[in-house]
Amino acid sequence: CVSNNIMLVGSKGQVLDFEVQPERMDQVYSQGGILTHANHFVVDAEADAFPERPKVRDARLMELLAKRRGDIDVPYIMECMKDHEYYPESICAHNTSLPGREMIDFMTVASIIVDFKHQKAFICAGPPCEGEYQAYEL
Repeated sequence: CVSNNIMLVGSKGQVLDFEVQPERMDQVYSQGGILTHANHFVVDAEADAFPERPKVRDARLMELLAKRRGDIDVPYIMECMKDHEYYPESICAHNTSLPGREMIDFMTVASIIVDFKHQKAFICAGPPCEGEYQAYEL
C-alpha cells in the first residue's frame, strides 16, 4: 500500500536498489560502480506522487562521485552532501516551499552515510552544511 526504495549491500560490495510500488517493483542499476538515489522514482518517473518534486539531486550526486571514482571516501561523500548546485533543488536542501504547493516544505531532514567496510554509520540531522555528522558503530 506504500511506495519506497530499498538499497541492499552485500558483504563483497554488491549493491541492489529497488523502487517498490504497490503494483510493481523496478531495479535501479549502478553506473560504473556507483549507485545513487534520491526521493523520487527513477525507472518509472510517471509514478511519482509529486511530479513537481526536484529530479536533479541523484544525478548531481552521481556527477560529484564520478569525479573521484575509485578514490571515494567518507569525508568526500560528506562534502558532496553539502552541495548547493541547483538550489533550491540541491542535494543539501533548505526549508523551501515548492512552487504551487506552498504547504509542503522541501528540505533535507537528515543525511546518512554508511561505511560497510569499517562498519560505521555517519548521521547528520538537518541540512549537512549546517550540522555535523556523528559516527556510530554498526
